[in-house]
Amino acid sequence: MIDLVLRPIAESDSDWYAANIDDEIIRWSREEAVEDSTSWWRSVDRSRLVIDCCGDSVGSAKVSVSDHRIEISYWIAPDHRRRGYASRALSIMTAEVADARSGRPIELEIHPDNAGSIRTAERSGYRFHDFRVSCDTCADESGRVAVYRFSG
Repeated sequence: MIDLVLRPIAESDSDWYAANIDDEIIRWSREEAVEDSTSWWRSVDRSRLVIDCCGDSVGSAKVSVSDHRIEISYWIAPDHRRRGYASRALSIMTAEVADARSGRPIELEIHPDNAGSIRTAERSGYRFHDFRVSCDTCADESGRVAVYRFSG
Protein backbone atom coordinates (compact mmCIF):
# COMPACT_ATOMS: atom_id res chain seq x y z
CA MET A 1 0.00 0.00 0.00
CA ILE A 2 1.21 3.49 -0.81
CA ASP A 3 2.15 5.43 2.33
CA LEU A 4 0.76 8.94 1.90
CA VAL A 5 0.51 11.85 4.29
CA LEU A 6 -2.01 14.64 3.76
CA ARG A 7 -0.87 17.80 5.48
CA PRO A 8 -1.95 21.45 5.51
CA ILE A 9 -0.39 23.58 2.82
CA ALA A 10 2.42 25.85 4.01
CA GLU A 11 4.05 28.96 2.58
CA SER A 12 7.13 26.86 1.81
CA ASP A 13 4.98 24.89 -0.68
CA SER A 14 4.32 27.96 -2.86
CA ASP A 15 7.07 27.45 -5.41
CA TRP A 16 6.37 23.70 -5.67
CA TYR A 17 2.66 24.42 -6.16
CA ALA A 18 3.29 27.01 -8.86
CA ALA A 19 5.71 24.74 -10.72
CA ASN A 20 3.30 21.81 -10.82
CA ILE A 21 0.11 23.45 -12.10
CA ASP A 22 0.28 22.21 -15.69
CA ASP A 23 -2.17 22.30 -18.61
CA GLU A 24 -3.81 19.02 -17.54
CA ILE A 25 -4.57 20.33 -14.07
CA ILE A 26 -5.93 23.58 -15.50
CA ARG A 27 -8.00 21.68 -18.07
CA TRP A 28 -9.66 19.31 -15.58
CA SER A 29 -9.91 21.36 -12.39
CA ARG A 30 -10.68 24.74 -10.90
CA GLU A 31 -6.98 25.57 -10.64
CA GLU A 32 -5.36 28.42 -12.51
CA ALA A 33 -1.75 28.99 -13.51
CA VAL A 34 0.31 30.58 -10.77
CA GLU A 35 2.40 33.45 -12.09
CA ASP A 36 3.72 34.73 -8.77
CA SER A 37 3.94 32.26 -5.88
CA THR A 38 4.22 35.04 -3.28
CA SER A 39 0.97 36.67 -4.42
CA TRP A 40 -0.63 33.24 -4.74
CA TRP A 41 0.23 32.40 -1.13
CA ARG A 42 -1.46 35.58 0.12
CA SER A 43 -4.75 34.56 -1.51
CA VAL A 44 -4.71 30.74 -1.33
CA ASP A 45 -7.41 28.87 0.55
CA ARG A 46 -5.54 27.65 3.62
CA SER A 47 -7.77 24.59 3.91
CA ARG A 48 -5.92 23.10 0.92
CA LEU A 49 -3.80 20.02 1.64
CA VAL A 50 -0.54 18.76 0.18
CA ILE A 51 -0.24 15.05 -0.60
CA ASP A 52 3.21 13.80 0.41
CA CYS A 53 4.80 10.42 -0.26
CA CYS A 54 8.16 9.49 1.26
CA GLY A 55 9.07 13.15 1.77
CA ASP A 56 8.10 14.26 -1.74
CA SER A 57 5.07 16.42 -2.49
CA VAL A 58 3.06 14.58 -5.14
CA GLY A 59 -0.24 16.45 -5.29
CA SER A 60 -2.84 18.62 -3.64
CA ALA A 61 -6.33 18.05 -2.29
CA LYS A 62 -9.17 19.76 -0.53
CA VAL A 63 -12.26 18.76 1.43
CA SER A 64 -15.13 21.28 1.30
CA VAL A 65 -17.97 20.83 3.77
CA SER A 66 -21.39 22.47 3.47
CA ASP A 67 -24.74 21.85 5.12
CA HIS A 68 -25.84 19.68 2.19
CA ARG A 69 -22.75 17.79 1.03
CA ILE A 70 -19.05 17.13 1.37
CA GLU A 71 -16.94 17.61 -1.75
CA ILE A 72 -13.44 16.27 -2.25
CA SER A 73 -11.12 17.58 -4.95
CA TYR A 74 -7.56 16.60 -5.79
CA TRP A 75 -4.80 16.73 -8.39
CA ILE A 76 -1.48 14.95 -8.84
CA ALA A 77 1.73 16.65 -10.02
CA PRO A 78 2.85 15.74 -13.55
CA ASP A 79 5.91 13.71 -12.51
CA HIS A 80 3.85 11.57 -10.12
CA ARG A 81 0.80 10.59 -12.16
CA ARG A 82 -0.37 7.03 -12.78
CA ARG A 83 1.25 5.63 -9.65
CA GLY A 84 -1.89 5.24 -7.52
CA TYR A 85 -1.44 8.42 -5.49
CA ALA A 86 -4.83 9.89 -6.43
CA SER A 87 -6.72 6.71 -5.54
CA ARG A 88 -4.91 6.35 -2.24
CA ALA A 89 -5.36 10.03 -1.30
CA LEU A 90 -9.06 9.88 -2.21
CA SER A 91 -9.52 6.75 -0.09
CA ILE A 92 -7.80 8.41 2.88
CA MET A 93 -9.90 11.58 2.62
CA THR A 94 -13.11 9.63 2.16
CA ALA A 95 -12.40 7.53 5.25
CA GLU A 96 -11.63 10.68 7.26
CA VAL A 97 -14.95 12.37 6.46
CA ALA A 98 -17.23 9.31 6.22
CA ASP A 99 -17.94 9.08 9.96
CA ALA A 100 -18.65 12.80 10.31
CA ARG A 101 -20.87 13.23 7.27
CA SER A 102 -24.19 13.13 9.21
CA GLY A 103 -26.17 11.89 6.22
CA ARG A 104 -24.54 14.30 3.77
CA PRO A 105 -23.31 12.72 0.55
CA ILE A 106 -19.59 12.72 -0.20
CA GLU A 107 -19.19 13.93 -3.78
CA LEU A 108 -16.66 14.54 -6.51
CA GLU A 109 -17.32 16.91 -9.40
CA ILE A 110 -15.51 15.62 -12.48
CA HIS A 111 -15.31 16.95 -16.02
CA PRO A 112 -17.30 14.40 -18.07
CA ASP A 113 -14.30 13.78 -20.37
CA ASN A 114 -11.75 13.21 -17.58
CA ALA A 115 -11.45 9.42 -17.93
CA GLY A 116 -8.52 9.17 -15.50
CA SER A 117 -10.37 10.90 -12.69
CA ILE A 118 -13.50 8.87 -13.38
CA ARG A 119 -11.45 5.64 -13.07
CA THR A 120 -9.92 6.94 -9.81
CA ALA A 121 -13.38 7.71 -8.44
CA GLU A 122 -14.79 4.33 -9.35
CA ARG A 123 -11.79 2.46 -7.90
CA SER A 124 -12.33 4.37 -4.66
CA GLY A 125 -15.98 3.41 -4.25
CA TYR A 126 -17.65 6.34 -5.99
CA ARG A 127 -20.47 5.87 -8.49
CA PHE A 128 -21.94 8.22 -11.08
CA HIS A 129 -24.89 10.08 -9.57
CA ASP A 130 -25.97 12.80 -11.99
CA PHE A 131 -24.85 15.77 -14.03
CA ARG A 132 -24.91 19.19 -12.41
CA VAL A 133 -24.76 22.56 -14.11
CA SER A 134 -21.72 24.41 -12.89
CA CYS A 135 -20.03 27.67 -13.78
CA ASP A 136 -16.71 26.18 -12.64
CA THR A 137 -13.85 25.80 -15.04
CA CYS A 138 -14.01 22.02 -14.64
CA ALA A 139 -17.35 21.93 -16.48
CA ASP A 140 -17.73 20.82 -20.09
CA GLU A 141 -18.85 23.09 -22.94
CA SER A 142 -22.48 22.83 -21.84
CA GLY A 143 -21.56 23.86 -18.29
CA ARG A 144 -22.02 20.39 -16.78
CA VAL A 145 -19.91 18.40 -14.36
CA ALA A 146 -20.39 14.72 -13.64
CA VAL A 147 -21.21 14.16 -9.97
CA TYR A 148 -19.84 11.00 -8.40
CA ARG A 149 -21.04 9.97 -4.95
CA PHE A 150 -19.38 7.69 -2.48
CA SER A 151 -21.37 4.47 -2.32
CA GLY A 152 -19.96 3.10 0.95
